Amino acid sequence: PLGTMAILASELEQECTHTGDSELKRKMHIINDQIARCKDALSVLSASAGADRAEAGHRMQVRHYLDEVINTWKQQRPESDLQTDIDSQAPNADILAERTLTQALVNIMNNAADASPEHVALNATWTTQQLTIRIFDRGPGLSEEIVSQLGKAPVTTKREGLGVGLYLAHATISRIGGNLAISQRAGGGTELCINLPLLTNETRG
Repeated sequence: PLGTMAILASELEQECTHTGDSELKRKMHIINDQIARCKDALSVLSASAGADRAEAGHRMQVRHYLDEVINTWKQQRPESDLQTDIDSQAPNADILAERTLTQALVNIMNNAADASPEHVALNATWTTQQLTIRIFDRGPGLSEEIVSQLGKAPVTTKREGLGVGLYLAHATISRIGGNLAISQRAGGGTELCINLPLLTNETRG
């Protein structure tokens, strides 16, 4: 069904170019973008379905993994500005790098960029046992009702229909033993704090 939707949406977007309806073309472009995101998310879920946690990823140094996540996101959102603050004094540590986790983090960063394309910030620090990632934006923020539903159902405040990505991200992070919290920023915007377990000496084998 997504393949058919993608073809039809692409044809409609091309028709809008010929008719000169710029507003409808903009909306069709949004639909095409969301279809592509759904296809990416389904590909990741299908690839990892039925796999054990240890089989679903590979060990990677935290610094290298963060670079991979950031580069993946930048390829999707080259027009957005990202400010990064990676702890240069953090110890050497490894994380289980899963495709689903990478997609979850990219989805969260996409939500931040959708809220405020010109201001997205990522802060990361870690110990030998836990990685903490904070993602900030200067968007309109989320209501208390929306925050209270985190992890319970897909929710959104955006007309384009986003929000499922945040729901799936919460599920993925919880599955691997992490947690995700949302808070409002002073001066406007949202902060998402993600805590992820790292591989201990025992699990490193």
